[in-house]
Amino acid sequence: MEKLKDGIELTAGKSRVRIAAFREGVIRVRVAPDGHFVKDLSWAVIEAPEPPAVQIQESRSEVLLGAGRIRVKVQKSPLLISFLDAAGNVLLADEPSLPMSWDAPRVRMWKQMPEDEVYVGLGDKPGPMDRRNRAFTLWNTDAYGWQESTDPIYKAIPFFIGLRKGLSYGLFFDNTYRTNFDFGIGAPGTLSIGAERGELNYYFFAGPEPKKILEEFTALVGRTPLPPYWSLGYQQCRYSYYPEARVREIAKTLREKKIPADVIYLDIDYQDGYRPFTINRQYFPTFEQMIKDLRAEGFHT
Repeated sequence: MEKLKDGIELTAGKSRVRIAAFREGVIRVRVAPDGHFVKDLSWAVIEAPEPPAVQIQESRSEVLLGAGRIRVKVQKSPLLISFLDAAGNVLLADEPSLPMSWDAPRVRMWKQMPEDEVYVGLGDKPGPMDRRNRAFTLWNTDAYGWQESTDPIYKAIPFFIGLRKGLSYGLFFDNTYRTNFDFGIGAPGTLSIGAERGELNYYFFAGPEPKKILEEFTALVGRTPLPPYWSLGYQQCRYSYYPEARVREIAKTLREKKIPADVIYLDIDYQDGYRPFTINRQYFPTFEQMIKDLRAEGFHT
């Protein structure tokens, strides 16, 4: 084991595992299967590390890394990682029978799943909000006509929050390749996360409450700017409104019936031959004037 200013680095065969305090309440874990860490680049992380003071205690069988309100316990052989809060509660722990693996170029890790734990997150996923007893592929996909069983769809966000009995934590898997999150399907009672290629590189957020976890995660990857006030109003949308007379009729009806509305969507039928940046003049003969008229009535389009 090698002590670092912000954490520790361990050797397992020819592989190396680096565990570092990224900042207060956030721990980063990186694995280099061949012993050489790749250049530290990320398409997601915008925040620079501000590591708190760390305390390291080592015995023959384990290492304990303390960093503010979070503790990381590392069993040396076999190498197992557990994350604990300041009170000693285990928040997340490696599965002893299946801790981490790499079969170039694939990487994967397995974590224990307490029976009463709930999992939320991962971006656009159909079905119940609790991801338990389901497996998901994360790959941004324009999924037309999706059903509850369709996966993947649209946005993939490799981040989730685990919740149980007043405890919570978050995990962000920083890998841009096609990834998989398995909440107990492949191995019952075991959470596994893997990718087809890339680095086994993840951030652990100690919380303790979901609000704090989201604050920490969005500080790491960036926050959404405050949207314009009108975008928070009712938005009238379906596939699809045409011709122009129909759009005007809908806007007129909303105002006559005093139904609050700030936005009307036009789908692909306003386009000429479904080509972007074109106008179908048969359906929308006075498109530009229609937009101006809708805006005068308080509609964004």
